[in-house]
Amino acid sequence: MLTTPPHLLAENSVGLTFWTLRNIRWWLEFYANGSPRVRCIMPKVTYRGDLEADACGLGFGGFFTAGSTMHYFFGTWSVDELESFESEEPKTLNINALEMATQHFAVYLGTLPALGAPLANQVIMPKCDNETSVVLKESYRARNEHMASLLEDYDHTTALHNVTVQMTHLAGVLNRVSDLLSRERASAAFFARVRIDFPHITSLQDVSHLLPDSIRSLVKLL
Repeated sequence: MLTTPPHLLAENSVGLTFWTLRNIRWWLEFYANGSPRVRCIMPKVTYRGDLEADACGLGFGGFFTAGSTMHYFFGTWSVDELESFESEEPKTLNINALEMATQHFAVYLGTLPALGAPLANQVIMPKCDNETSVVLKESYRARNEHMASLLEDYDHTTALHNVTVQMTHLAGVLNRVSDLLSRERASAAFFARVRIDFPHITSLQDVSHLLPDSIRSLVKLL
């Protein structure tokens, strides 16, 4: 059996950066959970429902549909999260981070067995009006640590449930339903807009309570 001479080990060694070690840990955790193999090609979208999410400085909201039912969620940011968003130095939780986190909330809820897991084992096309989040998800590249952490969480959820994502940009003026949820929660304006934009929906279910704090909280980024 061939072996590398000890005196050559140091010469041929390659230093690993912080980001490389972080990615290695992600893959180790991924395979340790018995996750399915994934393909390296982009298949056609198989999930025929609608999937949208939105965030603002006040709160977050989104929905996904399964047949004639719309599952929706909403919430407000905590005091610590709001202080981080509103602060100037450092401004950890900017709008890009809040938008990316909310996209993760939507996908997480859509993979819950309690809701029939309509997103599991599907190729989905979530809509997002934040271009930075779309670019981040499609390029798998983050410019700072907290956005990288959010992307890792999102990818971990989708990988565990065999979900392939093709996120697409939606103009803010068209993101009306989830925008109302993030700003006004489940208001009369929200229900009226659903009837206009999604006339095929005959049943609405609030699933906000199914979002656990372990997913919902962004405190780890602060």
